[in-house]
Amino acid sequence: MPLGSGGQGVVYEVFDHHMKQNSALKILTDVTPHEIWKEAELLSRLSGKFLLPVRNADLISGVPYVVTEIARHGTTEDSLKGIEVASAKAVGWVIHACRGIARMHDSGLVHNDIKPGNLFLDSHGDALLGDLGYASQLRPSGFAPLTGGTPATMPPETAAVILSGNWADPCSVASDVYGLGATLYWLLTGRPPYIGPTPRDVLDQVLAGPPLRLQTTAPHVPQGVRGVVEKAMSRNAADRFQTASELDYALARLTQTGRLWTRISPHPGHFDCFEGNKGGSALAVCTAHTGVETQHEIVVRHQKSGRIASAPVRAPLSALPQRLRAIFRLHS
Repeated sequence: MPLGSGGQGVVYEVFDHHMKQNSALKILTDVTPHEIWKEAELLSRLSGKFLLPVRNADLISGVPYVVTEIARHGTTEDSLKGIEVASAKAVGWVIHACRGIARMHDSGLVHNDIKPGNLFLDSHGDALLGDLGYASQLRPSGFAPLTGGTPATMPPETAAVILSGNWADPCSVASDVYGLGATLYWLLTGRPPYIGPTPRDVLDQVLAGPPLRLQTTAPHVPQGVRGVVEKAMSRNAADRFQTASELDYALARLTQTGRLWTRISPHPGHFDCFEGNKGGSALAVCTAHTGVETQHEIVVRHQKSGRIASAPVRAPLSALPQRLRAIFRLHS
């Protein structure tokens, strides 16, 4: 029974007569294995708490396949539903991904396609890193062959190799660290770091410069989280966290003691709305057009009573993220 399809191939639910259990079989139609598929043996032995369990990996008639446990609780991308998830939840999921990818790196593999759609949720709501069809083996040089990936979460050095047509060995631990940072950006904003009508357009954007800063696209996200994302997505690989464990540690050190802010679907007639919870107190911060060109009004209300919590603030659209950040700090 088909479970889905994507850029790499098609996934089927199958019954393993040897193991006496249902599994997910992915036939990788968009991957060209180099030599014999060296990664197959490594993938088959790969295990870890935050990895979707791999039950088998091999070649059949020259076509690579991977057999994994079936993920029945969706992915972190499914949780977005057109809007980002709470920053604390997003950070938690990426911490899980860091721990899964660290296990892959310890096993001599890089993932090459980290994104919200490849973080599968288990019954406890934890994120498991999966979809390992683009994984490649690290060479003694510390680099690995490029077999594919998703342009929106690719680091600049990988995008450059693809656009040049000279598919060298651009993948490394640092490229996976970038993918983790780009995944967190995506979860925090509800959109990929780069968006374009075609993969080539997205790759051109990746090479052109960094994405819109989080302080503009997600002003409710704490400064510490923004700083970690920007470091993980540094243009220069040497400026990133050097391992997934370093990124894990940086995220785990972030403690949220104030109000937790989340962007919510705008109320009727509003431009942008946020909700902040602290204990039993919930505030709504809403922006709306004032009727004057480019002018917006920011209103803070108590969610239950609707009572205004502070004097409304007016700001032009260009200054809205800065004013919102000040309001979030004031009411945290």
